[in-house]
Amino acid sequence: MAGKPTDGPVEAFRQVTGAAMRAIARDPELQVAFAPAPASLRGKEARLPAPTRELAREEMAIIRGEADAISLKLRFHDEGLHRRRAPSGAMARQVFNAVEQARGEARGALRMQGTARNLAAASEERCRTQGFARVTDRDAAPLVEVVGLLAREAFAGQPVPQAAQKMVDLWRPWIESKAGTDFERLSKVLEAQSAFAELARRLIEDLEL
Repeated sequence: MAGKPTDGPVEAFRQVTGAAMRAIARDPELQVAFAPAPASLRGKEARLPAPTRELAREEMAIIRGEADAISLKLRFHDEGLHRRRAPSGAMARQVFNAVEQARGEARGALRMQGTARNLAAASEERCRTQGFARVTDRDAAPLVEVVGLLAREAFAGQPVPQAAQKMVDLWRPWIESKAGTDFERLSKVLEAQSAFAELARRLIEDLEL
């Protein structure tokens, strides 16, 4: 059944976004669905937030950013290698996951300006919806999120989202005193996941996780 005329731009956006994801991921079998829920990936099926009929420019950038993050992970991330190198502690694994996600996104952001803008928009929205702007105490600031944002800054030169700047600054001096050089080393091996994983483990050790 044909959609209503007002659905035309939304449907076109969905189709173009799905095609772009398959192209970036280099996976023609990737299935893309849209639903009123956070972005996620399960196997060969990616789910993205459903666009509204208004389809504002900012909304499109946010959805494209979520799409790019998933596509870049599929393209550049070796899950088997990642699992073999992952540390055993729960917090350590979360940080390991966060910097690996930042690695894949940085590879895309450094190659494509449009992708960099989309990823920044999606990151800003996630920080806003998670209420990071309201965090005023370091104990309430999630270390994993802070490390991930600092990794994006170090790897791709992406500024910390405005909604998370104060939160990140609560941790920045301590993290940089412990592991500032680790971020520099990691930024030099973004294209080599195995070498990156070894340095990521050193970062985790320096953070005493």
